[in-house]
Amino acid sequence: MLTNAKRVYKLADFTVERRPKGWFFTRTARFDDKPEWRGPYSSMASVSLMIARELDGRFRATQFLRPG
Repeated sequence: MLTNAKRVYKLADFTVERRPKGWFFTRTARFDDKPEWRGPYSSMASVSLMIARELDGRFRATQFLRPG
């Protein structure tokens, strides 16, 4: 593995990047969206937890909007 290579991890809705100060993430920009980076986080596990919390909040919000 290259130690000096820049690593960017892209998910369907999120981009995660390792920087010298720590881990950062943002929603993946589409069209003219301006990325809003959040961080730094100490580990990939911390970033994953924050993304999971954000997704959970979205799922819970839409759960109440469904008929039935």
